[in-house]
Formats: sequence, C-alpha cells, structure tokens
Amino acid sequence: MAVTTTDAATVAASAKAQVAASTSKMAANSQTFLTLLTTQLKNQDPTAPTDMNSMTQQLTQMTGVEQQLLSNELLTKLVSQSANAMGTAVGLIGKTVTAASNANNIVGGKADWLYELGANATAGSVSIKNSSGAIVHTEKLSDLSAGRHSISWNGKDLAGRTLADGGPYTATFNAADADGKSVAVTAMVQGTATGAEQVGDQTMVSLTSGRVPYSAVVGVSSGI
Repeated sequence: MAVTTTDAATVAASAKAQVAASTSKMAANSQTFLTLLTTQLKNQDPTAPTDMNSMTQQLTQMTGVEQQLLSNELLTKLVSQSANAMGTAVGLIGKTVTAASNANNIVGGKADWLYELGANATAGSVSIKNSSGAIVHTEKLSDLSAGRHSISWNGKDLAGRTLADGGPYTATFNAADADGKSVAVTAMVQGTATGAEQVGDQTMVSLTSGRVPYSAVVGVSSGI
C-alpha cells in the first residue's frame, strides 16, 4: 500500500504531539514524586523507617515509563524523517533520476546501465543475470577511461533469444588496470520517476526502468 506525503506528515505530527504531551506530563509527575519522596524521607519516623522495597518499585515503574517515552520519541523522529523523504521523493516525479543500482528491467526490448570507473582501466567486462541468478549476457566494456559511461543490452540471452520485457536483471561490472589490480566500478540506472511510496522504513522511487531506494538517488535532471 502506498503512503502519500500527506498521510506520512499527519502521522508524524500526531505522534510528535502525543509524545510531547506525555513527556511534559511525565516530567511534572516525576518532580511531584521526587518532592513527596524527599519530604517523606525527611519526616520519617526513625523507629518505623520508610519501606525501601515499596520505594524501589515506584522508582522502577517510573524509570520504565521514561524509557518507553524515549522509545516513542525515537520512533517519532523516524516517522518524521520518512515523511520528509517522501515529500522530497514525490518531487522527483516526472524528472530523470540516476540511482546507484545494478538492478534493471528490460523495457522496450532493451536495458541500459551506467557505470563509473574510479580510475583508468585496461580491461573490463559486465555479466548480466536474471532473477534466478543465471547469466544471460556478458560483454567487454568498450570505454575504460576513468569516469561515467553507459552500456545498452539488446535483451537477448546467450543463445540469441529475445527475452520478454520485465526483470529484474542484475549487472555485475569488473575492471582492472595494467597491473591486474581491480578498479572500482559503480553501477547505476537511469529513468523517469513515475511514483514514490513508503515500504516499511524505506522510501522507494519508481522509475520507468524499475524501483530504487530514495537513498540510492545520485542525480536528478529535467530530461534525458
């Protein structure tokens, strides 16, 4: 079920108000309790001192309530952060989004990836697997200079059969320099944002090429 920005913001505001009210009330009750306790200890009968077991139970109960309020406050912050992320993610709809991800779908008979080399390489390749983990395509990387480049797969498997649109398909990039040392490669996907939704504690952005976490977005533009 998709969560709208308004829904998330309303939940966050409501939770924050409830925690604030409970915390304020708890602070007042704690002060009253400590005042009464201090007065009781000052005026206790030396021949019949205050029952420490009872006092300890009261302190334990109050500590438990305070811990619960702290947990609620943390939860409120998380909900608020999710609401903020949703608001920003919704603003991406209709724009071209670049995200760090190696998963993509075949759309219109092809799937495109971006890859960024951390340094110049002398050799490199990419292997593409289907959702079952089977390799369906491999090829050598033609551009091995440091920086961002792209590849386009025609959606055909190793036997030359055209695969249906869909996925996901996962691309694994490998590159090495002249000494045979590995060169860092970051895989990315790009597509037009078509929607946003909250899935558990993670904000997801739907692209024409698939769905990516909002936290993976590394670039936004008005058009490809």
